[in-house]
Amino acid sequence: MAALLLEFPPPPFLNCNHHQFLSSSKTSLRLHNFPSKTPPPPPPPFTPTTTICFLSTVTSSAISKEEKEKGPHSTAVASTRAPDEGSQQDRRKVVQIAWEKLVRWSRSWRSKNNKTDLLERTNKFSSSFLEGIAEYVDPDLPFISLSKGLELNTLRMMSQIIPQALGNPYQPFVLLSGPSFALELMNKLPTAMVVASKDKKLAHATQQLLASSHLRISTSRDVTGVEIAGALKNVLAIAAGIVEGMNLGNNSMAALVAQGCSEIRWLATKMGAKPSTITGLSGTGDIMLTCFVNLSRNRTVGVRLGSGEKLDDILSSMNQVAEGVSTAGAVIALAQKYNVKMPVLTAVARIIDNELTPKKAVLELMSLPQVEEV
Repeated sequence: MAALLLEFPPPPFLNCNHHQFLSSSKTSLRLHNFPSKTPPPPPPPFTPTTTICFLSTVTSSAISKEEKEKGPHSTAVASTRAPDEGSQQDRRKVVQIAWEKLVRWSRSWRSKNNKTDLLERTNKFSSSFLEGIAEYVDPDLPFISLSKGLELNTLRMMSQIIPQALGNPYQPFVLLSGPSFALELMNKLPTAMVVASKDKKLAHATQQLLASSHLRISTSRDVTGVEIAGALKNVLAIAAGIVEGMNLGNNSMAALVAQGCSEIRWLATKMGAKPSTITGLSGTGDIMLTCFVNLSRNRTVGVRLGSGEKLDDILSSMNQVAEGVSTAGAVIALAQKYNVKMPVLTAVARIIDNELTPKKAVLELMSLPQVEEV
């Protein structure tokens, strides 16, 4: 989920307790403060921590430390334990620096002169940022990742990046995913999502924390399945958009999305995921929303590609990130690594890399051998 930073004045010092935390969503970055007159809600029912850290990258597809450049970063909330005065000042400095970097990036992102560099500068989630704040992060602090994507040159997912960057393989981790447009959530329309964690108690606590009258939360222990479905559905959405842009009809759309779902399932199961996850809310549910609804950024990119526009022109005209464009670069590598045939998703990667035109991609797919459905 790519975060669009809105300009606000620098936040006050962040008190790390359960009634104040920093979070990031698809559309904004905001500091949540519960009114002082209203009693704060009880902390999540698990120990020893009383804070959950929400982490959302400004991109879905990351880039590793070896290829990092100066660019946007993620934000995180540090320790939950009562700090001394010196450590309070250190944490204040860390939060202030992170905020200033995000504001500078937000300004440059919206600058017309820099729009041509939009994709390059927004597909850099830097694990070095997490490494820089690792000493301030409580080892028991749970992270909730709202990010969907892969680190391009290492193919790592967020569940791997976060603990490795923090130097703590046991850092509590939860993934939030599922079919959800931020605008509809903000309008309190009924929505269902999934929290995935290998820690069943932590997943349940997060479920209780986030569930409301308009947001239903299911739990899962299949972190890999939820993550890989969330990343690859954006690539499939580009393919669906191309079909729409080429006016190939509803039959083609149904066949393509069904094939794409199968390809994601084949890969995910090779990676250790459960097939039921891919056919569930965070898999098929998210795929349907992203492939068929006009609000989808990735689908929009596909529609414009199918209509004959050039990728560079499309990206330079967008003020949001289409994560599937970057993630497509990892598809071919994943297919080769796990020995999985993924004709639809790899075709998208080749189109984006200018190896293939949409018209030729359709001809190739229709010329594939006639096989038994798997």
